[in-house]
Amino acid sequence: QRFGSAVALSDEQAFVSAIWEDVDGDSNQGVVYVFDGSGGEQDQRIVAPEGQGASLFGSALAVDGGWLVIGAQLGTGGAYIYKLGESGWEFEQKILPDDLASSAYFGHAVAILDDEIVGGAYADESGGKKCGSAYIYDREDAGSWAEDDKFWPDPVVINESFGISVGLMEDQILVGNSYESSNKGAVYRFEKYSGDWISQAKLIGSASERLGTSVATSGNRAVFGAPANNAGQGAVYLHELVDDQWSEGVKLQASDGAYNDWFGEYVGMTEDWILVGAPYAKNSSQVKTGAAYLFQTREATCVPANGGM
Repeated sequence: QRFGSAVALSDEQAFVSAIWEDVDGDSNQGVVYVFDGSGGEQDQRIVAPEGQGASLFGSALAVDGGWLVIGAQLGTGGAYIYKLGESGWEFEQKILPDDLASSAYFGHAVAILDDEIVGGAYADESGGKKCGSAYIYDREDAGSWAEDDKFWPDPVVINESFGISVGLMEDQILVGNSYESSNKGAVYRFEKYSGDWISQAKLIGSASERLGTSVATSGNRAVFGAPANNAGQGAVYLHELVDDQWSEGVKLQASDGAYNDWFGEYVGMTEDWILVGAPYAKNSSQVKTGAAYLFQTREATCVPANGGM
């Protein structure tokens, strides 16, 4: 079932997906579970409204205010928008760009902030063979969501992964491209000026670390995962956007990290906390159980909180 494939948190609820769970006989359709944030009891079980099999519903999750976005990446992909109502989360709209070919994997990454949603399609071929792309959607006055713009890497290079991760800050879009520059990886930033999205200076990773595999944001801060850093031990970089420039990054690593843990494959953050997943970390018996690490932010530095989980 792969329970825990993606997670998200709101002030009152926790969201956890199981992308391989079968639904009414449909294999690998995927399910998203909603839990009460205080007691941990299940509030709701969400399935894709079409009921299509093998969609991997729950590939990505993002929540902001009364809106929930659920990615379903398989094939062309898609993202499903839910609004919080009196009886729980109610389906509102599916978004899927018209110009995508099959196997673009739109919905592998999603983010939402206020009236904007961004979705990544890291295998999109429209700008060059599997260079990837990202799309921004705005909520219109009538309440529906409409495509506003599309982004590609510059320059376009084949067989990269632009859109494998996405993030939103105020008037800023962040897009990861983990295979750029021979797997160094990069994070692109687009800033909104007078209604137009303008590409700004990108961050480029170190040798073969795959920077931008994951992205998370909170306020004017962002964390970027580089899970292949140091022979797969992995690292995460915390940056702050100050006067339209990224601060020098604070590098986070697992205190007990080992070869091929892939620390930084998944990241999440709030104002005070950073959560980092290491999906291939081993336990004391050398079994790949995976691990999660929690760091507490203190001004420009981070300190581990209770180590790995």
